[in-house]
Amino acid sequence: MSSGERSLGMESAFIVDLESDDPDMQIVASDSIKETKLFQGRNIIPY
Repeated sequence: MSSGERSLGMESAFIVDLESDDPDMQIVASDSIKETKLFQGRNIIPY
C-alpha cells in the first residue's frame, strides 16, 4: 500500500459526493439490508 492510500476492508464501494444549500437536509442510501445516512462532502458506502 503506498502512502496516501488506506484500506477500508471492502472489495467495492459507491462514492457519493453530496452538496446542498440546505443545512438540515437528510438523505439516506438504502438497500434491502441496511440504510446509511449521507453527509455533506464525500461519502463512501460499502457494496
